[in-house]
Amino acid sequence: MINNFIQKKKMFWSFFSSIAFSIIGQILIFNGLLHDKENALNNSRPKGASSWSTSDEAIKAFTYLPILSGLLLLILAIIIFTITFYFWIKNTSVHELQVMKQELKETGENQICVTDPDAKSMKNNGKHEVCFNVQTVVDSRYKLIVDCDTVNDVNDRGQLSNMAEKTKQVFRNQKITILAIQDIITILSINRLQASS
Repeated sequence: MINNFIQKKKMFWSFFSSIAFSIIGQILIFNGLLHDKENALNNSRPKGASSWSTSDEAIKAFTYLPILSGLLLLILAIIIFTITFYFWIKNTSVHELQVMKQELKETGENQICVTDPDAKSMKNNGKHEVCFNVQTVVDSRYKLIVDCDTVNDVNDRGQLSNMAEKTKQVFRNQKITILAIQDIITILSINRLQASS
């Protein structure tokens, strides 16, 4: 708790100092651009002199020194801001990842999706994507969808018996024949189908 407070205080002062350096830098640049001759005359006057002249080199010096100083302060402000922002994002990301890790421990899941909690990372068309797994039962005679279900299992294994049960509920006492692709057939699903017959 105290460590978190100290980090927030450091971040605040880093952001504040970058803003202060930026403002001072801009003031120096505008001062050098707008008041170059006035600064040169005022700062080069000998004590008690009523009239004096200033060389072009002095005028250039009083023009370029504030501008260069201002640019250096602006660069310093950008560097401080960038470094502070990087560490702020890093700390925020680490905290979010720790919260997600705790959620995974509590739920017993092995993956989490931040955009859609029900979706899972699955292999789809040769690449991994965050998506759903849709199971569909189609009547072979009329090509109509009998039932469908959206699951978040990463593969089709174990879905055959579930979909067969749903099909039996639709057709009740009619005899049905189930055709399935080899990828979703498992011994467990065959045993479940035989037991429910």
